[in-house]
Amino acid sequence: MATQGGNNGLHVRGGDNGQCKILLGGAPIYSPSHLFGFFSVFNSAHLSGMTLYKSNVPAIYGHAASSVLDIRTHTYIPQKSRFEGNVGIIESDIASHIRINDRTAIYASARHSYASWLLSMINNQERTIKYEFGDFGLGLTTKIDKVGTLMFNAHFNRDITFLDVMMYDSRGTLNWWNMASSLSLSSPISQNVVLDNTLYLSIYDNKFDVSLVNNKLKIGSSVNDFGVRSVVSYKRGDISVYAGMEYNYRNIKPQYVVSSFSSANIHTPFDSSHQFDIFVDSKWKLAQFIHADVGLRISTYCSDKLWLYPEPRIMLSFPITANSRLSVSYNMMTQYIHLAPQSNTSFATDFYVGACRELPPQRSHNFNIGYYQSVLLDRLHWSVEIYYRYLKGCVESMTNIVDMVSGKYKCKDQLFSGRGEAYGIETSIGYHDQKFSITANYTISRSLRQFDNFNQGRVYAAKSDRLHNISLYMSYEPSPRWTLSTTFQYATGAPYTNSMSVYFNNGSFLKEYGPYNGSRLPDLHHLDISVTYWFKSNKFERNGINVSLYNVYMRKNPLLLSWSVFKGGHPTQLYISERHHYLYTIIPSISWTFKF
Repeated sequence: MATQGGNNGLHVRGGDNGQCKILLGGAPIYSPSHLFGFFSVFNSAHLSGMTLYKSNVPAIYGHAASSVLDIRTHTYIPQKSRFEGNVGIIESDIASHIRINDRTAIYASARHSYASWLLSMINNQERTIKYEFGDFGLGLTTKIDKVGTLMFNAHFNRDITFLDVMMYDSRGTLNWWNMASSLSLSSPISQNVVLDNTLYLSIYDNKFDVSLVNNKLKIGSSVNDFGVRSVVSYKRGDISVYAGMEYNYRNIKPQYVVSSFSSANIHTPFDSSHQFDIFVDSKWKLAQFIHADVGLRISTYCSDKLWLYPEPRIMLSFPITANSRLSVSYNMMTQYIHLAPQSNTSFATDFYVGACRELPPQRSHNFNIGYYQSVLLDRLHWSVEIYYRYLKGCVESMTNIVDMVSGKYKCKDQLFSGRGEAYGIETSIGYHDQKFSITANYTISRSLRQFDNFNQGRVYAAKSDRLHNISLYMSYEPSPRWTLSTTFQYATGAPYTNSMSVYFNNGSFLKEYGPYNGSRLPDLHHLDISVTYWFKSNKFERNGINVSLYNVYMRKNPLLLSWSVFKGGHPTQLYISERHHYLYTIIPSISWTFKF
């Protein structure tokens, strides 16, 4: 079986899902999206902004092999309380910014779906699919005299999927959730020095329950993260320096299996680890026309052995004109946790495992050179970046379903450590004015892996390998009452291992496979359009109706491919039929957007 089109993670510059660290208010998030990537778990009205670090990752961030996405929540005190939200036919959400007084504010957001009506269109007498998700966010900001600003953030999201296949008397439930919270205190020491202390806790859990003809199989995993971070920052003129430490205690329950097929259930032990890092990062003008960003992070990690790695970071930026610059950067980064993929798609059955003797930490060397320019008073801008990454310690999984149900399965026995590299060219061009905006991005890239246990030791395409990636976004406001927008996305199909031939021996079918990840799934592309009409209202700051169509030309992007074996006219003649399975084609939506 091969899968595609249901990705709920970030693949940045050929990195595997799980190599991009996602932070919300300083706490790690292990489940960043709903419905196979169709919805984010974050309510945009609850956020103040986000930054994706992919070429120059400051030393204050660690534990990521490819990139870091830092998501920030609101910390200001609003002048007055306000509410905004969206009521639609697929999901509804609401966010509130509540002013308590001139020193304290509370932020809350909630969302819930009713996507089962969408899935009901593909249900039939032989199969039923039900799905729902929800998330909740809470924030508190309060200013304390002579102490500083205290900020609390909490986030919770949950997804539940139910599948019932009547003809095989089988049903299954996939349930996963993520909770993250943080408590931060920002204390000014002097006019130029600030001390920031953060405590964070993050919990991720997933369970997959299957019942097949009165036989039951349960598969699950979990991650518990607790950490403390302390940062001292100094800013004066063109000079800024950040220094600090971070401690993390992590408890991972790798994939465990409880099966009625065998009396020997698999009780996977917890992976407990301690990580302690110190870091320093500085920015200054090295010369009149050279800007430097130099940092060093030293990470130590203790599980069944002790690791210690230096992680230097450097970026040099050369302003060519007032509106253009050239930059060169190098980052060395270390990641002590692996996300073990179960397929090309990042389903919630993927699980985490900590670094150990058999699976050493992931280490990456990242090189980048880029050119950026803007003209026409910054309305027109373009950029070109060339990158290369060399990776050691990346992980592949070779799961045997027979071992899983027989009681012989040990997840770490199915995981292997290898090498990889990724390289490519990213280009972007955009134009923005008061009424019209357009942005076009194109990336040509490769992501390769080499494992002694796969493909006879030969180099092969990684699951995240996409030769071509194209995205186009346009928006137009012909009047204050109308907003029109459209998005187009295209990506080369994901690699997978194809069945080349089939044999019939002693009543059983035997398949012969081609090179590992040697075939490609169909290319992925879709066009979306959106139209919003804004009403005039004295009661609402914003009030409008949005009508949108996802996948306008009804491209049947396969969620997964499977192969069925059939007998031909002769008793010894067999043939394979490829089947494409789709979750949806065109998705219409109508919603009411408001703000007051």
